[in-house]
Amino acid sequence: MRKHLTYAVKPEYRCTCGESYESAPEKCTNVIGTEHVISHVENRDEGKEYVIREMPCRQATRWAVKLFAALLNAGMKVPEGMALSGMAGASLIGFDSMSNLKAEDAQALLDELLGCVQIVRDRRHPEKSFEMVSDDDVEEVATYFKLAREAFMLHVGFSNTAVQ
Repeated sequence: MRKHLTYAVKPEYRCTCGESYESAPEKCTNVIGTEHVISHVENRDEGKEYVIREMPCRQATRWAVKLFAALLNAGMKVPEGMALSGMAGASLIGFDSMSNLKAEDAQALLDELLGCVQIVRDRRHPEKSFEMVSDDDVEEVATYFKLAREAFMLHVGFSNTAVQ
């Protein structure tokens, strides 16, 4: 059975020093004799819920091959044999490796990852999720990348932490 997980966009709190928190802290962990101001950072996607489903094995393998091909075409050195290890190799390279790619290659890989993401339009019925087709489904660039990162992690996590 393929894995899936539910991802909810939660509020974020950020300090003037750059530290960020998922819930409002009493004080910043970086405070050393100076005053820090923590504020809630608004996100237009806050409160939205998404379901991320694992790609079928064949599609995930093809995605990993495309990632390695794009990395090699971009001039990145990939250890010998890693490109043939599929998602296991992708887990070692990491999500951030896509920042080394040409824009069109990175966008195609991100779009395919985001094809695993559906939006829950009615929180009373989380079992009903829908393909993201509206510009309102994801309104923040940060959410877009968080969803893509979560989809990547679902595929390379190799653990039982996801809901089955």
